[in-house]
Amino acid sequence: MYRIVIFGNGGFGHEVMASIRAAHEGVADKPTVVFANDAGSDGAITADQISRDDRVIIAVGDSALRKSLSQRLSGSAHSHCDPTFFSGHDVEIGEGAVFCAHTMVTCRAAIGKQFQANIYSYVAHDCTIGDYVTFAPRVNCNGNVTIGDGAYIGTGAILKQGVSVGEGATIGMGAVVTKDVPAGETWVGNPAKALSAKR
Repeated sequence: MYRIVIFGNGGFGHEVMASIRAAHEGVADKPTVVFANDAGSDGAITADQISRDDRVIIAVGDSALRKSLSQRLSGSAHSHCDPTFFSGHDVEIGEGAVFCAHTMVTCRAAIGKQFQANIYSYVAHDCTIGDYVTFAPRVNCNGNVTIGDGAYIGTGAILKQGVSVGEGATIGMGAVVTKDVPAGETWVGNPAKALSAKR
């Protein structure tokens, strides 16, 4: 039987663990699931104890760190979808993606590798999402939205249909994004504006 390694044993890692257990409830041959971190602390294994046969899920919210880890860890990048996840037709999802409970991709969407969608988030039709993008809980990503690599979308943010969020941008908690967000900027508020802009 194979082993699933969750790299990162913080809060999100434990959420992923609970979701994996739910996905394998009632299954006779359950995989072994272990945590890993660089220190090998709190009962976790270390990176050098991960084998190429392991299925590795990176449960780290920071996009840059997730990218670095995915480039150096052994084992195969493993995607995980909670049993409550819904995906419609013509959806492409990159390796290593994690979809937590009650998440959804409606249809005709392309999602990059190591995407993380936390609870109750959705991606609507015709969206294009880059690599290492993070959705905090309850992100509302409406149709025809484009999100660049490494962007972070905060809890409860709403992205208006057709907007783009640039590479490495951060959208604050509860922000309502009605205009395109340039790469690397942080936008907050309703309607969302650049953090340094006068409100």
